[in-house]
Amino acid sequence: MVTYRGPSINWCFYDTNPDNLRTVLKKWEGELPWLKAMKTKCGWNTVRLCIASPDTNAAQYYGFDQTDLDAIINLLGVNGFKINIDLHNWKGNQQPNPYGSQYWFDFWIKMSDKYIDNKYVVIYEPMNEPDFYSGIDLTPDMIGTPDGVQGSYGWLISKLRERGDNKLVLLPDPWYWQTGVNGYGYGDPQGWMNNQQILQYRTDVLLNTHNYFNPNDMNSINFDKNRLLGWKAVGKIISGEWGFVDYSSADAFTYAKNWYKFLKSNYVGYFFWMSGYPSEYELAKDKWNIIVGYEKL
Repeated sequence: MVTYRGPSINWCFYDTNPDNLRTVLKKWEGELPWLKAMKTKCGWNTVRLCIASPDTNAAQYYGFDQTDLDAIINLLGVNGFKINIDLHNWKGNQQPNPYGSQYWFDFWIKMSDKYIDNKYVVIYEPMNEPDFYSGIDLTPDMIGTPDGVQGSYGWLISKLRERGDNKLVLLPDPWYWQTGVNGYGYGDPQGWMNNQQILQYRTDVLLNTHNYFNPNDMNSINFDKNRLLGWKAVGKIISGEWGFVDYSSADAFTYAKNWYKFLKSNYVGYFFWMSGYPSEYELAKDKWNIIVGYEKL
């Protein structure tokens, strides 16, 4: 089993109005030496490319252009990186056509048509944080049907497998849509694995946590360590998004070093959140270089 490690970056670095494809590619080309240095330094092998549905308001959610995205995937692929396609924003997570709708299913079937044989794309992330902002009811109320988060995933995964698409599917962190400790809550992923359709393909999915904490509260950090290790005993696990809550906080930096050491010592993969906004991206890069002891020559 490959341990996937790498950055989580908006596909166009939040350039809301790129003049042309070269604008986006030039930025990625400029980042390649550093990305390859991280490949050598800390084993980065995968990039989580954050996209939005193409008909989403581009000025707000940065809907992607297929030609541009394909060029970026190829650029990263030929330079030794695999790709996680992360549907990070889906129409702002709002009605109409929310996660789990026919429109959402059709979107992923089209993505499968495009990437089923692409050797660089190894992970699909059909939902990012599906109900954090929307207020839409996505609880797993109808297992095995395209209703609720579990039902939507079970249905989509079964359709992907039926058509011969066996790429890993990243399951969403339940923090964003179902709280508590029963079912698939904070502490128990068994609800996912009991889903009739997901159970059939459980070797092809990744349980996922997003890890952001109050840096002054070590109890919350220890809680998520225990949560992640508990899930590791049930299925394959990844810290699918983690990073800084405050780049100026010494405590936040201590937490980040602590969490990185924990992931590394427990052989858990991760995607380090770097946003893509120019100012935040550069801050995240600087902090990461310190965490892993990388000094640019």
